[in-house]
Amino acid sequence: HPSRLVRNLAIGHDGTLWCGTDKGPVYLENGAFKPAGLGLSGFSVPAILVDHTNRLWVGNRKGIHYKDRDSDRFVTFRHPRITPRGVRCLMETGNRRLWFGMYRNIICIDPETLDLKAVVPLENLSPPIKSIAEGKDGTIWAGTGNGLLALEQTPGGLRKRIFLKKNGLLLNDVRSVLADREGTLWIGGFGGLAIFKGRTFSVYTTAEGLESNVVRPVIRDSKGVLWAGTERGLSFLNEETGKFHTYTIEDGLENFYI
Repeated sequence: HPSRLVRNLAIGHDGTLWCGTDKGPVYLENGAFKPAGLGLSGFSVPAILVDHTNRLWVGNRKGIHYKDRDSDRFVTFRHPRITPRGVRCLMETGNRRLWFGMYRNIICIDPETLDLKAVVPLENLSPPIKSIAEGKDGTIWAGTGNGLLALEQTPGGLRKRIFLKKNGLLLNDVRSVLADREGTLWIGGFGGLAIFKGRTFSVYTTAEGLESNVVRPVIRDSKGVLWAGTERGLSFLNEETGKFHTYTIEDGLENFYI
């Protein structure tokens, strides 16, 4: 495939690898990458996902798209309540709903009926929405340009909570949000790697071994190890010592920037 910039990955139910690249969505077959469908070639794809029905979804600056099962063509999701602009992230929750982080809204779609279930505006937070995650208790967390948005599930509907640096977040420009099985929230952004356990925030910085205080992707691997991508390498946390170790180009990475 002519693109060397892969922005996101997804695995299908049959093990197929799908990639969102800066030239469109592709998939791997017999050792070669092929276009994932008709209609989106040439457009950068920062968000890609395979839902529980095995339908492929793609988000980009043009909006939300899903792959038609019969025609091999991508269909753009349209609704009068949303402006199809700037999708940066998406996820499927435990109750089988799709959530999309758009430029100024978070929206929820039922992937089986294609019904729009919720539209939540950012209001006092800076666009765009750059990351989205589901907490252990079902709370939807979204990282934005200047803070963190929580959508709590209540009997009366969604309740919004906003966290900014001035009320304890400790970060600017949230780039990634990870909610682990223990209920801890890990937040990467400008200022380090913040941790939220329900009441207050704490933060890991270069003082704890990070090579940079700009943290982008954050994941836990199958062994439970926490990894953080930064502007100066790939770091993992030794949770017994509270210190990070970082891999850089000297260890074989092609680039510092993760």
